[in-house]
Parts: sequence; structure tokens; C-alpha cells
Amino acid sequence: MVFVTLRRRYPGALWHDYSLIGRELDVYLPNEGIAIEVGSWYQHKGELKADMQKRELCEEKGVRLLTIYNGKVGKGDPRVPADCWFCQQDLFASSALSDKSLRYMIEAILGELGGPSLTLEEWWRAKLDCFKMTLAEKVPSDFYWEDLERARTCA
Repeated sequence: MVFVTLRRRYPGALWHDYSLIGRELDVYLPNEGIAIEVGSWYQHKGELKADMQKRELCEEKGVRLLTIYNGKVGKGDPRVPADCWFCQQDLFASSALSDKSLRYMIEAILGELGGPSLTLEEWWRAKLDCFKMTLAEKVPSDFYWEDLERARTCA
């Protein structure tokens, strides 16, 4: 959803890109000089050395790497590098609360890029694009079906 939403504003956005540092970046906005990684703190807290190497490689190329972890972390945890944001909600879950948290994170990214907030239409169109991808993968959930119906009435 992060990529799909940002790509609507930044058509040059790349998804799962290897071209910049030879390692995968979840989202890369070459014209804006920013890359975004989204993942689980539970999984990544044991891989911080690799995450820091990615960050250093990006910095060497003049690109800022913003990392968004979902999960709980202790305040002031020394393992947390700069430019890391945390969301206690599972950003990959199909729930209204996760959806709200995801939109908040995307709004924060847009704020970092100096862009205006998402319009309701942009949000629903990006969600519709994600729903189409979900349908193509044949794994729709009840939550997606309900939101798809809402998206159709807003579009």
C-alpha cells in the first residue's frame, strides 16, 4: 500500500529495487532521494547490522533511508537507528485500525517529502489499486471486499 499510494504522486517510484545499492529496497523514489523500508521490528531487531549497512550504502549514494517498523520497542532502545519510525499496529493486517495506522504513516512520509496530505479520493484510488492486486492474487479477505465496495461508491 505504501508503494501504490506513493507511486500515484511520484510516478518514478520503484518497488523492490536493487539498482541503487545492489540490495533490495522496498520503495525507492529516485527523483526525491529517499528510500523506504517497511518491516516487522520482531523480525528485524536481530538483523540491525544488515539494516545499518543498507542505511550506510544509501547515504553513500546521497539517498535518505526511512525505515518503518511495526511492533513495540522500548523508548530509548539503543539498537534503534535514526530515521526509524514505529507503529504498534501490524501495517500488513486487514483491519480498520491497521488501515488507519497505515494512512497515518503514509501521511508522515508525504510530510517528509514536503507534499500535501492525501485527498480522500487519492486514498481510495490507491486502496482500489491494492484491492485489484489482491484479487489478482486470489486472496481477498472480507475486510477487502467491504472496503472495495466502499471504494466503488467513493470513486
